[in-house]
Amino acid sequence: MNDSSDLFAIDPALEAQYNARAAVPEYPAVFARWQARSAAFRARADCRLDLAYGPGARETLDFFVAGEALSPLHIFLHGGYWQAMDKRCFSFIAQALVQRGVSVAIVNYPLCPAVSLDGIIGAVCRACAWLWRQAA
Repeated sequence: MNDSSDLFAIDPALEAQYNARAAVPEYPAVFARWQARSAAFRARADCRLDLAYGPGARETLDFFVAGEALSPLHIFLHGGYWQAMDKRCFSFIAQALVQRGVSVAIVNYPLCPAVSLDGIIGAVCRACAWLWRQAA
């Protein structure tokens, strides 16, 4: 029988499978392209930036308006292993959806280790509830 410490041992081979940055060595250039595309889209889009949906400093979202009353809404949660990244890196994702009549909310949330995963889930729930209340 294994002792309890074996249950929590990190297997380096398995851990590497979750490290997408290590699999893409040119990731800094990819991130820079995303940021440039995002800034360019924000500059010309009909958008509302840094809307507070909760009390935390990172509880904000950017809303990209499709221009049609009662358009569908796509809610985008950025990646970053719950520990990194920011909504402003992903504005470019909204462009194709907005052009097809879908409004987009790109949500920021607090990051680990400043909060637990439960804290992130709570923030995302607040964002969804805030968007529902603002639907009109």
